[in-house]
Amino acid sequence: MSDPARRRFRGKHLLAGGLVCACLLAAIGFGLQRAPLPSSPPLPVPNGFDDLVAAGLSIHGPVPNDPAKADEPTLAAYVAANGEALARARIGLARSCRVPLDESQTTLDAHIKRTSALRGVARLLIAAGRLAEIQGRPTEAARDYREVITLGIAGTRGGLVIDVLTGFACESGGVDGLRRVAGTIDAAHCRELSQAIEPLDRDREEIAAVLARDYGWFHATSGMPMRIYGALFARTLKGINLPAEKSATTAAAKARVRLRTLLASLALRGYRLEHGADPKGMAALVPDYLSTIPRDPTDGEAFRIKGEPGAGVTIDLEPSEGADVKPRAEGRASEDQSGQSESGGEGEGQPAGEGQKSADRGAFGQRG
Repeated sequence: MSDPARRRFRGKHLLAGGLVCACLLAAIGFGLQRAPLPSSPPLPVPNGFDDLVAAGLSIHGPVPNDPAKADEPTLAAYVAANGEALARARIGLARSCRVPLDESQTTLDAHIKRTSALRGVARLLIAAGRLAEIQGRPTEAARDYREVITLGIAGTRGGLVIDVLTGFACESGGVDGLRRVAGTIDAAHCRELSQAIEPLDRDREEIAAVLARDYGWFHATSGMPMRIYGALFARTLKGINLPAEKSATTAAAKARVRLRTLLASLALRGYRLEHGADPKGMAALVPDYLSTIPRDPTDGEAFRIKGEPGAGVTIDLEPSEGADVKPRAEGRASEDQSGQSESGGEGEGQPAGEGQKSADRGAFGQRG
């Protein structure tokens, strides 16, 4: 190779190397910039979230491992010992709530401690509800379980994915409790419950917004090495996070279906008790019991009563009389929803013909 050719060859390589270095420096420079925290509405004043955390941190005494299965003396002692915490929690639930986001990951431990406090409040409310069940006070039990649902949805608004997943777990406990007592609730309370819970479902944050906030918070609070790595390997990080995002999205869909099935079943029970017969279709429940017909978030199909045309989740009122009516829901489920319960436990789905799957979401604790 001649000298001129060799010089041109070296020049091209130097130019390419320079461009690569410039790109790397630009990426590093971008990574060094600390992004601002994601924008969010101002915190309410007073913030009910603060009351909920204070209530959770003040809980003391022997904690039942599973309040739903504890005996009456254990529940009575636990609830009596934490009367002040219970009162403080109810003050918080009556107020607007929003999770405050920390400005540094060094305070992540404190954030996790707050989510643990919320779980403690949920456990206390479930214990109070279960005690009321055992003592023959179904209306009070239903109130306690409704408050658990409120805690799971409103008490985690504005938070990160860890907060919302905690909320799903709390909400599940409240739904399960209402399933158990709903068969003993009169028509007026069925209507009251459905009208109180429906706005919670309607105003629930979309999981996509929570995931975006979580990503923005992580980028804004990460240290310099992680910001540089994120700038250089953004696609790799996205691939790593994808399974977790899918899992959170599936959990959100399951939580919506679970709560909407309960809402529909409460409304159907109220209608039956007041009219002495089942409605011809879900439309008969609007607007007296529900403001709108619930829809399956996985496919947008409207819920329907068994025998009603459509492909959405089916609410099946099994033949019975009076307060013993036991609704069972069955309907379509996405592939990633079947075979696993809403709380991530035992599988519940099973083939039901023509691609439908039994959701086994019996609103009053009945498994179909």
